[in-house]
Amino acid sequence: MAAMISMMLGVLVGMVAGYFGGRVDDLIMWFINTMTSIPTIYLLIIITAFFSPSPWVLMLFLGILGWFGTARFMRGSVFKLRSMDYAQAARAVGATNWRIMAGHILPNALPIIVVITAADMAGLILVESVLSFLGLGVRPPTPSWGNILNRANDYIYYRDPVTGSFAALHIFFWPGLIITLTTLSFFLLGDGLRDALDPMLKNRK
Repeated sequence: MAAMISMMLGVLVGMVAGYFGGRVDDLIMWFINTMTSIPTIYLLIIITAFFSPSPWVLMLFLGILGWFGTARFMRGSVFKLRSMDYAQAARAVGATNWRIMAGHILPNALPIIVVITAADMAGLILVESVLSFLGLGVRPPTPSWGNILNRANDYIYYRDPVTGSFAALHIFFWPGLIITLTTLSFFLLGDGLRDALDPMLKNRK
């Protein structure tokens, strides 16, 4: 859900900035550059200090603070797409700006949107895991890979009383492995969908 919020905000703002350009683009990019100059993790730490870090609150704020990169990528794509022949032809027959954006630019930007959304999902999983590991994200009894790793800290030096070997390393290993595999899976999924949806790549093959 956080990735969906981030995707919708980023696509809308980036498309407006890239299509209209000029002062609209300058104002939007000034805001994005200002916000990205502040580390997101610090903003999230401040927010979770004032709000109860329930999954829904965390999801909302992750989505609201995570759309800046999507907007930048979308803006760059729209700069190219707005000058394509089909967009110029639609403008020549009197189509409105919003109709051109919704009917011509957005569908052709779909491959990059899919890739960015998949990457955002992987990144948001990592951010949530870090916050929960620090005790600022989802808290027990609600399960989270981050708070599992946090609670595992109490057993990091636990040894088997008989053999003297470390007996609780699996508590760290499995959540860390699953976080790694999940984020990798989203990156590979996005890359595969890009190959499947991008008409330019199809033509090359």
